[in-house]
Amino acid sequence: DQEGVDAALFGDVIFETFQAQLSDGSEVELLPGGRHSRVTFESRHDYCDAVLAARLRESRQQCDALLQGISLVLPQRLLSLFTWEQLERLACGSADVSVEVLRGRTKYGVGVSSVQRHVRYFWAALRGFTPEQRSAF
Repeated sequence: DQEGVDAALFGDVIFETFQAQLSDGSEVELLPGGRHSRVTFESRHDYCDAVLAARLRESRQQCDALLQGISLVLPQRLLSLFTWEQLERLACGSADVSVEVLRGRTKYGVGVSSVQRHVRYFWAALRGFTPEQRSAF
């Protein structure tokens, strides 16, 4: 009645070894000789922890570069004062796009003008969007 794979069934359905594939397609051993070490029911949690750690480590260089760039504008010791949402707003600005500002800055191509029916429909539709929809558009 219980869902999942138990100890008796584990070896019949799980064929992993202690290696993982990273985002770039390369393989990495999660422990010395890991490609020859089978994951067992007893070691499954260690395997999951090791895969998670390897996947998190692979982006370390990019995270360090991002932190270095942010530190040029905001001292690193102050980062903990902000939530991720606050940092995102500081870096990216408001997600809400003003339709009127956008309309005022729009340049139309040859043969197209703001008074044409399809252009008016476009602006009316855009005004009807939620802020999230306008941002995604």
